[in-house]
Amino acid sequence: MGQKLIQFGFDIHVEMSLDEIIQALRFCPITYEVERLDSQHFFFKVEDSYQKNLILNFLNDFKLRKELNKQVSPQQKSFVDAIILASISK
Repeated sequence: MGQKLIQFGFDIHVEMSLDEIIQALRFCPITYEVERLDSQHFFFKVEDSYQKNLILNFLNDFKLRKELNKQVSPQQKSFVDAIILASISK
C-alpha cells in the first residue's frame, strides 16, 4: 500500500499575471510551486505557513512598488527603493 503525502498550500486571487507573480518572487529565498487556476486565481504549494507568509509579503511588496513607481518622481525613486529593500530585509 502506497503512502500519500499531505500537501500544504494556499490559493490566492490577485490582479496580477503569472509573469508578474514570477517577477515578484524572483528573489524569494524559498522553493514553491504555483499553478494557475484561472486568469487571476493561483494555487501555491509550499511546505509550511512561514513560506505562505513569505510569498504573500513578496507579492504585497511588488504591488506596493508598482503603485509607488506611478506616484514617485524619478529623483525620489532611489530613496523609495532603499526603504522597500530595508523592509524586505527585516
